[in-house]
Amino acid sequence: MPFDAPDIAAVIADLETQPERVAAIRRNNVIHALLKHDWLHRLQVVYNTFDLPPSLAMEERSQKISVLADQVRQQASDVRHYLISEATP
Repeated sequence: MPFDAPDIAAVIADLETQPERVAAIRRNNVIHALLKHDWLHRLQVVYNTFDLPPSLAMEERSQKISVLADQVRQQASDVRHYLISEATP
């Protein structure tokens, strides 16, 4: 969506009627922030540019970030399964 979108109020109002979509957007933002907006990601770009191997600390942090992202994905999956089971008579 463009920064200066003239109909932003209508878009937000529409989103407020879709809590599941907003939850999915929020979840995807958390996952993306974990995977791409951490100092590790930036440092990996520098290391890759100079063909340097990652340090042990970098590998450990990468693993922790991956685990966190997987936990967010799993929680979303658990919630979806719960909602489906509750909706099914």
